[in-house]
Amino acid sequence: MISAPRSTRSRALRRATDLGLVVVTAFAAVLSAAPCQAEAPPPRIVSANIASDEILIALAPERLVAVSVLVGNPEVSNVTEVAAKLPVRVGADVEAIVALRPDVVAIGGQASPIAAQLESLGIRVVRVQGFESIAWVENLIRALGEAAGVPARADRMIAAMRTRLAAVRERVAVRPRPRVLTYSAAGTTAGRDTLLDEMIHTAGGVNVAAEIGVSGFKRVSLERVLAADPDLILLRTMRRWAPGFAVELAQHPALRSMRAVTTGRVHEIPGRLIVAASQHIATAVEALADVLHPDTVPGRAPSR
Repeated sequence: MISAPRSTRSRALRRATDLGLVVVTAFAAVLSAAPCQAEAPPPRIVSANIASDEILIALAPERLVAVSVLVGNPEVSNVTEVAAKLPVRVGADVEAIVALRPDVVAIGGQASPIAAQLESLGIRVVRVQGFESIAWVENLIRALGEAAGVPARADRMIAAMRTRLAAVRERVAVRPRPRVLTYSAAGTTAGRDTLLDEMIHTAGGVNVAAEIGVSGFKRVSLERVLAADPDLILLRTMRRWAPGFAVELAQHPALRSMRAVTTGRVHEIPGRLIVAASQHIATAVEALADVLHPDTVPGRAPSR
């Protein structure tokens, strides 16, 4: 085999090297000329609903520019202390919301016309409506997590909630299920297809309103309450009713003979837990289980 002269090989090597430098330089020039795509800023979020307030304050507080006017009300809010650090409050007011320059707005289903106006202005809207199941709460958390750009945080929140609910199911699993009626001073109760119905079931009870055919939130007469004769009555604690409503109910001539009254099982639950439609349903279900099955409360001695 005849080898090329050394000088020829050297010239070829230099040409190859020069060619490689030209290619690299040209590629670098193309890269430097290409426009740099900056990372999109985090979305500015307005929450105009108490459920989305509670979720977003935990998920993405740094992205909230305003929360609802109800967030500071301890009768319906589970985040009053944290919310004190978020001074901007809004209601279902298009002008007030738009003035905050939000990218995302979470708003209740009852404000559908306002939601439509916001969408027409190019603002993304997450509608908070349904309230029929724990799965609905999980879907809302996912939707808000995705809109806020923090889906992994939403997944962790759901996982933590599921763990707590599973612990409640386990501790009440073998207990007899008391028949439970929720009742308000306005005479309303929660039947089938409500979040409260599933919360009662998860806490180890039977929802009497669903049992007697009530669907959604309805008024129920005292006669139907008496005929249903629940084992336990749950009252929603509200300042405007307390402290008289529980006493009035227990002393009502028509209701004195009811099983729940004669056995002393008329209980008050904080309104903020009864209406919870966020990750705080885990706390609500734990509180319900404590009332329905006091013997299962960790650290509490069984009754004799």
